[in-house]
Amino acid sequence: MTGGAVGSLVSQVFMLTAKAVHSAVAGAAGGIAATFNTPIAAILLSVELLLFELRPRSLIPVALACAVGVALRPHFLSSGHSFPMSGNRAVNSPELISPVICGLLAAILSSILILSVYACEDGFHKLPIHRMW
Repeated sequence: MTGGAVGSLVSQVFMLTAKAVHSAVAGAAGGIAATFNTPIAAILLSVELLLFELRPRSLIPVALACAVGVALRPHFLSSGHSFPMSGNRAVNSPELISPVICGLLAAILSSILILSVYACEDGFHKLPIHRMW
């Protein structure tokens, strides 16, 4: 996030075009790549969320930022795993029930949330006051 903020700030200071802003925000991808040590995932995430396009003009700066982030990672972050796991052990069936239940509850609650947001929007449109208020 800091890399993206710095890239956005630099693009505003130098009054860059919208396409150049997308390239300047590639710092966010470099930060993701360095933090999680996943350069390919960072490239794909930034293309999906920041760039909205897959063109060499915007993809090359993102790929370079990811490469630099991963190359500099050992100098600024620990060289170990970001999320270490202890050993390899077999998972039995009862242990898989709780994640399935959590996933189903999350799906149901997110559907309820979306429906309630739409209901609130529709309710506000029906109020007998000016939309500015």
